[in-house]
Amino acid sequence: MMTEESYGVGIAAVFGSQTKPSPEEMHDFWRLTAESDGAVIWPSLLGYMEERRRNRERWVGALQSTRVPLRVIDGPEDPVSGAHMVERYRELVPNADTVLLPGVGHYPQVEDPAGVTREFLAFHERLRTPRP
Repeated sequence: MMTEESYGVGIAAVFGSQTKPSPEEMHDFWRLTAESDGAVIWPSLLGYMEERRRNRERWVGALQSTRVPLRVIDGPEDPVSGAHMVERYRELVPNADTVLLPGVGHYPQVEDPAGVTREFLAFHERLRTPRP
C-alpha cells in the first residue's frame, strides 16, 4: 500500500529541518526501498519495536557493562531517536561518549557525512592516545 509519495512524506519527516533530501535523492531512497519488493515488507520491519521492549534489560545491561569503547553520533532533530534518546543514553550509560550533530535528523551519515566522519575519526584518535 505504500507509494513513493507516502514513503517520501514519512522519510522526510525524520530528516533535519535544513537537511531534507532533494527530490532526486528521495527518488533514489525509494528505489532502494522498493527493490525486490522491499516496499511490501516495509511494515514488517517495525517488528523491532516489540524486540526492543522484549530485550530492553539485556541490551541496556550490555551497554552499561561493556568495556568496549563506544561513541554515539546522532542527529538531535530526529523525532525517533534524536536528542531525547541521547539524553536517556547519558542517564543510563556510565561515562557516555556522545556527539550531537546540529541540525541533523535520523540519517546523520546522509545528512552530514563530513560531521560523522570527523567525529568517528576523533573517537578513534582518542582511543589511540595513551591515557595517563
